[in-house]
Amino acid sequence: MLGAGPLQLDFLEEPIGGSTSEQLRLAIYEAVWGSDPLYYLSQNPRTIVTDRAEAVIAAQTRVRQGIGSLDTLVPMNQEFSALLKTLGIPHGYTVLPGIGHNAGAVLNTLGQANWDFYNAALATPCRRAADVNCDGVVNGVDLAALLANWGPGYGPEDLDGDGSVGGSDIAQVLSNWGPVP
Repeated sequence: MLGAGPLQLDFLEEPIGGSTSEQLRLAIYEAVWGSDPLYYLSQNPRTIVTDRAEAVIAAQTRVRQGIGSLDTLVPMNQEFSALLKTLGIPHGYTVLPGIGHNAGAVLNTLGQANWDFYNAALATPCRRAADVNCDGVVNGVDLAALLANWGPGYGPEDLDGDGSVGGSDIAQVLSNWGPVP
């Protein structure tokens, strides 16, 4: 979630610090939710995490919020972060200094941390265990896959997500050799 919104329970209610005209809010409400308050609420992140907190926790879904310190949605995002904490949903919350409501600027400022988040969020459990082919055993087949894809490039063989299949990936395979727990 980058500069996340809308998070208010009534979309037509202007968020604290917001500056969207009533006319634009009405147009968005119609275009996205068909002016249906029940549909809006069903799609609202607050409703989703409240109704599905146990499933989110059980699935180990990675949640993070990144927002610029100058974004008018900071108070609403702070409230949402507090809700996640109350529900016991692990998440990251980062406020980036000097940035307004601009997802591109937030992404650029997050830098490598952004890619680390996605790499961890999209990693399959077998990949985290260095089981490249996900057959339940870290063995010579996995090592052969790394050697066959040695060099620059992302893919399942790039276990550490650094953009290259190399020595650290082999070290991961060797240190996890054997059945995947």
